[in-house]
Amino acid sequence: TNTIPSQIGLLRKLELFDAPYNLFYGSIPTEIGLLTQVSDITLSVNVLDGYLPTQLGQLTAMRMLYLGDNRLQGPLPSQLQYLSRLEDVYLQNNEFSGTISPSIFEKMTDLYVLYMQYNLFSGSIPSTISELSKLTIFTL
Repeated sequence: TNTIPSQIGLLRKLELFDAPYNLFYGSIPTEIGLLTQVSDITLSVNVLDGYLPTQLGQLTAMRMLYLGDNRLQGPLPSQLQYLSRLEDVYLQNNEFSGTISPSIFEKMTDLYVLYMQYNLFSGSIPSTISELSKLTIFTL
């Protein structure tokens, strides 16, 4: 099957998880939170759906998160606020919804690329985004 197996969590030394354009479907397994050494996750252009697992917040070494062009949905989990080393975030072309919590971006001081367009967000742009001094690209 073309799903990301829960056994992905057994790869505890994994630093790069790069699997775009694979027609993966289903949700991202919660066991992804066990990949504490990972700095780059690329799962763009698949058919992933469901909510982002809150366990992503455990990946504090992550610098790049590419989840664009899937069918991911729901609000962004507040646990993303723990990813303070993020530099690039691609969440565009999904079905994320709800308001964007200001706390998510508060500690992302190294963030310079943030793609979030073509989703179903509501409410205001968090003021914390205006405090990201390194941000050079922002789409909503």
